[in-house]
Amino acid sequence: MSGDKLDSVTKVTAILTCLSLIIGIVIGLIQIRESLAKANITLEKANQTLDAIKVEALSNVMDILDIHSKVCVQQVKFDAKRFDETLNEFNTLLKEGKTGEQIYYSEALQDFREIVAHYERLSVLIRLNYVEFQVIFNTIAFPDNFWNESRILRNTIASNWFEKDKGLSDFLSGLSGLCSRYKEARKNSDWMMCE
Repeated sequence: MSGDKLDSVTKVTAILTCLSLIIGIVIGLIQIRESLAKANITLEKANQTLDAIKVEALSNVMDILDIHSKVCVQQVKFDAKRFDETLNEFNTLLKEGKTGEQIYYSEALQDFREIVAHYERLSVLIRLNYVEFQVIFNTIAFPDNFWNESRILRNTIASNWFEKDKGLSDFLSGLSGLCSRYKEARKNSDWMMCE
């Protein structure tokens, strides 16, 4: 092969190599563009799904708030009853052989049961991530007065659940855990009381 022909073949080969490289880059860019378009569609669908989930969650939070309003009324009524008087009555029942469980499910404690059941359910919803704690923390105040005033009653029922001095150690553990979460969140929040 002569030098001119070799030179021409080398030039053609170089041109073809450059062309194939350019074609490869163009094909790669087209594929990237198509992938980005698909990703954008997927992202849009994901955002739509997220929006639908938020709307559903909002509906659930609104239901929780409606229930909570009713529970607050029960709390006020139960707080109005003297915890000490109730406790004296239950100590008498314990002496008569009633268990903490029987006392807890008695008609006299219906409001108390409904109140604590509400907070127990709420704690489960939070623990299982059906509702975010921060949403509840920002919309529902923990019932500190009820919690503090009912301490002896709760402990009496729990420590005598099965029979006198034979207790149920996890009695209202969800409510107790919720109390701890609120205390921790209050330490870390920047909320201020209105003046």
